[in-house]
Amino acid sequence: MQAVKLAGTSVQALRIRQGRVHFAAPKHDSPQSMWWQFALDDTAGPHVDCVWEHTEEVLGGGSLGAAVPVYRQDGPWRRVPVRGCHFDAERHELHFRVPTAGGRVEVAYCYPYGPDRVADLLARLAQTREGRVRTIGQSEQGRPFPLLEVGHGPRHVWLTARHHAGEVSGAYVLEGLLRRAVRWPELLDRLTIHAAPAMDVDGVAGGMYGKDRTPRDYNRDYVAQPCRPEVAALMRAAEAVGEAHIFVDLHAPAPGDRSFFIPVEEPLAGLDHWQAAWELARLVEALAPAGCPCRVADISRHSLRWYGDLMRQVSTNYFYHRFGGLSMTLETTYHRSWNGRLVTPGAWQGLGRALLEAIAVREGLLPAPEVSGIELPESTVPRLAKWWCLFVPEGIELQEQARSLALTGAGESTAAAVMARPLRQEGPQTTFAYRLEGTLRELAVVAKGFDSASGLAAGTHDRVVVPLTPSRTWQTASVPHSQAAYRLIFRAEGLAGKLELRT
Repeated sequence: MQAVKLAGTSVQALRIRQGRVHFAAPKHDSPQSMWWQFALDDTAGPHVDCVWEHTEEVLGGGSLGAAVPVYRQDGPWRRVPVRGCHFDAERHELHFRVPTAGGRVEVAYCYPYGPDRVADLLARLAQTREGRVRTIGQSEQGRPFPLLEVGHGPRHVWLTARHHAGEVSGAYVLEGLLRRAVRWPELLDRLTIHAAPAMDVDGVAGGMYGKDRTPRDYNRDYVAQPCRPEVAALMRAAEAVGEAHIFVDLHAPAPGDRSFFIPVEEPLAGLDHWQAAWELARLVEALAPAGCPCRVADISRHSLRWYGDLMRQVSTNYFYHRFGGLSMTLETTYHRSWNGRLVTPGAWQGLGRALLEAIAVREGLLPAPEVSGIELPESTVPRLAKWWCLFVPEGIELQEQARSLALTGAGESTAAAVMARPLRQEGPQTTFAYRLEGTLRELAVVAKGFDSASGLAAGTHDRVVVPLTPSRTWQTASVPHSQAAYRLIFRAEGLAGKLELRT
């Protein structure tokens, strides 16, 4: 038996020891890993035992007990037998058994969706009456960056997938949506769909995972001057159209997570947008296939915490703030739905069709399904006049005055994060005033850079920890920074008492 790395696949420390295949998932330029794929030659049946090592380096690696890898041998990809999978949390290893009839067998973390399949999808849709594919840019390595357009209606829907190249389930969701769309003339009279199936072109071609890939995550690069050429090209295309009534970014979560929606950053969106986002999610839940359900109840509150240095830099926020449309992320599970059922490519494609049908209901093209039994989540973030409450944990109370904001806490370690709304242009340092009654473990102040012309984040920031002295009278503190235009973010941790801030 021989271990083989095929073109467009990726694996690390692949070796055979005492008849077992040992390997790790590569990081490439990411701080954590997840995706891997390789082949084995000259196998002799009936099975091969594999050991995925160093899973402590995997994003959400503690939930790998839900993972069931896939394999193929002279046929389609399929899951390895569940009974042969065992996650050893203490040793940080996933053990699984791959059936084989001898010869070559390919193995992967999940159902692959490589560049050949992306090209095949685009070619097939370009041959339809309504499909158009155009190259709108190039990747860092010179590969073409395609954008598919379907339909000719006045309402514009934008869809993206593979900001993180290894998140393959989103690609299948997009494929299912697009294949349904090109066979729906009435919909295409109403909508024009713009779809980018591989945002990280080089990552998809290289078999990378891609989350937080240096120098900047593709889905944190929606700034005034993006460093990722594909992101810059998509933003130019969107600006040229000038409209985005609906935007959905397709992703996959941690290994053990279910499928769920994430609206635009909760603190920065109005309550009307919050309500509209979950109304769409409720329609998707009612229409989703049994093989890949997506429940509103599976809202992931921790995924809504876009506070701090990288806030206002994700795709959903760009489309929301620039065009005012409904903007959401859909995270589609790699392995199991909420009831433990293993998902398949066909089920993912069915979820894509359900998403399109939900959009059609919203646009008045289909009757609405019964959704009264699906409860909508409430927004838990206070909306204030002169501040954005980026994250306010339980135990922290807020009170806004005419010029100041008061935070009262009982010493919890979780940090509260707030941002002042005014855009400031002072340099090379800024001052703020405070009053502190009690104690505060730490106050971190971030000068978050913004482009004053476009309103987009600059992708830069300065962070300083500011020592505060308890005082009943207003005190001032200075924060050095290098930003031309910025907003101040305050992160208060371990507050036992009352802190008042004034900018």
